[in-house]
Amino acid sequence: MAISNIRLNMESQPAKINLDIQKTVFNLRTTPPSLTIDSEPAIVEISSRPYGGTLEIDQSPCRASMGIKDFDTFARDYADQGRQAILDYIVDHAQQGDRMAAINTHEDVISNLAAESTTQAMPSISWGWKDSPEIRYYANPVRYNPQAAKLDISSERGTVDIAYQAGKVSGRMAQYQSIRFWTTGGNVDIAK
Repeated sequence: MAISNIRLNMESQPAKINLDIQKTVFNLRTTPPSLTIDSEPAIVEISSRPYGGTLEIDQSPCRASMGIKDFDTFARDYADQGRQAILDYIVDHAQQGDRMAAINTHEDVISNLAAESTTQAMPSISWGWKDSPEIRYYANPVRYNPQAAKLDISSERGTVDIAYQAGKVSGRMAQYQSIRFWTTGGNVDIAK
C-alpha cells in the first residue's frame, strides 16, 4: 500500500483571561478655615455745664474794714468790744481802789481821780488799708464717660474629608490555552 503525503496540522489556542478592574477612588474635599472679626470703636462722651464755672465775690471783708458789717459780724465785734470794755472797767476800778487804799503815798486821790475823769484823750487819725473782697472761682468739672472698644473674634477650623476606596482587580479564565495536532492527506488521520 502506498503512503501518500501526510500533512501535519497544528492549531493553538491562547489563554484568555477576563479581568474585572475597579479603579481606586480618592476624593479629597476641603473646607477652608474662616476667621470673623467684629469690632466696635471706643466711645468717649464728654459733657460739661455751660459757662465753665461759678464766680463768687464776697465783699464782706471790704465792707467790714469800712465799718459796714453784716449782722453776724456786727454782733460778734460788738460783743468782743463789750467784753473788753467790762474788763477795762474792772481793771480801772481795781487800780482806783488800790490808789485809795495807799494812804502812805499822801496823794489827794479823790481830786486827782476827778481831774483824770474830766480830761479826754486827743483823738488820733490813722490811715489804713481797706481789705480786698474775697474772689473765688469754681470751675465746673468736665465729665468723661469712656466706653472701651469691643473686639469679637470667632474662628472655624478648616476640614479635610477624604473618601478612599481601594481598587480591585478580579479575573477569571475565559479560555484555556490548548494545542491541537492533526494530519491530513493520505489514508491515515491522526489527531492528538
